Amino acid sequence: LVCEEGCMVVVDTGASYISGPTSSLRLLMDTLGAQELSTNEYVVNCNQVPTLPDISFHL
Repeated sequence: LVCEEGCMVVVDTGASYISGPTSSLRLLMDTLGAQELSTNEYVVNCNQVPTLPDISFHL
């Protein structure tokens, strides 16, 4: 879906956010139905979590 050729991202297991290339993250957020709070900042309704698709990250 995103970064098919691979891409650089930041991984911080102590944080509740995902950071990476803007265009890739926008596609991911659109797929999840996330709401944009401000430029490049999105939130997902916690009530929707059980219905969200699985996401896999390959390191």
